[in-house]
Amino acid sequence: MEKEKILKGGIFVLLFLIIVGNLIFLDLNFFSKKEQKETEKVFPVVKPVVKEEKREEREPTSCSAVCLQAINEATASIKLPIIKTTPSPVVTKEVFIPLGSGSTKAISWVDLFGIEAYVDPSKYSKIKEANFEVALRIPTANGRAYARLYNVNDNHPVWGSEVWSEGQSGLMVRSGNISFNSGNKLYRVQMYSTMGYEAFLDNARIRIVYE
Repeated sequence: MEKEKILKGGIFVLLFLIIVGNLIFLDLNFFSKKEQKETEKVFPVVKPVVKEEKREEREPTSCSAVCLQAINEATASIKLPIIKTTPSPVVTKEVFIPLGSGSTKAISWVDLFGIEAYVDPSKYSKIKEANFEVALRIPTANGRAYARLYNVNDNHPVWGSEVWSEGQSGLMVRSGNISFNSGNKLYRVQMYSTMGYEAFLDNARIRIVYE
């Protein structure tokens, strides 16, 4: 009988301990969840929010055919200024080299000594034109009078310098364009009368136009 009592008492104590243990476990679990909820209320859990970036659609940098046409139409009326360059005027100078006056009855070319001058073309920067000018006359109005320049140093006439006149007027005549040999040369007047009548030469000179 005593064993049965002891056994029953042990079972009772065991059940009591199990019940008490369950109560303690439940209480701990309850209070633990309660504290967790209160903590979440005080310190809410912040979850990182990942924003999706929107890709901006960029317009293409290249211009279409319609775009180019619009640009051309818009700029067609725009006139760019035209810059005109005006060349500076060329300044020319004219000089006369006097030779003198004389006469002859010769019917072929003869030198008129003293009717002469030295000419050096290098003294003139750029010769544009040169001429032989003289007034010729025959008082009897018979025949013609001829005159020309002669290069004494190089022993030849100046090509293109020959002029002639007839009658008593004594008008100034001018040769075509002539050229000079390089260096300082002596140029003398030569003259003749076709019919041997005395012919006069007045105010012979060399005309030079240069820049």
